[in-house]
Amino acid sequence: MPAMGVFSIAVCSLCGYMLYLLATEWGRDHLDSVTVFLIVLIWTKCCMYFVFGMWCFVTACIKWHAT
Repeated sequence: MPAMGVFSIAVCSLCGYMLYLLATEWGRDHLDSVTVFLIVLIWTKCCMYFVFGMWCFVTACIKWHAT
């Protein structure tokens, strides 16, 4: 469970970096519909991986001595 949490947070960081690169590129050009779609898509993936990673860590901490 902790390994899944670490992997999820790593993927969340990667998605956040991609979002940062896309947003800085967007600042130079005009805003088009494809850029907005990619920002929304990457943002939701980033949030999903973050929540799943935190859930893995919390579940591992709560059930540490359950078995």
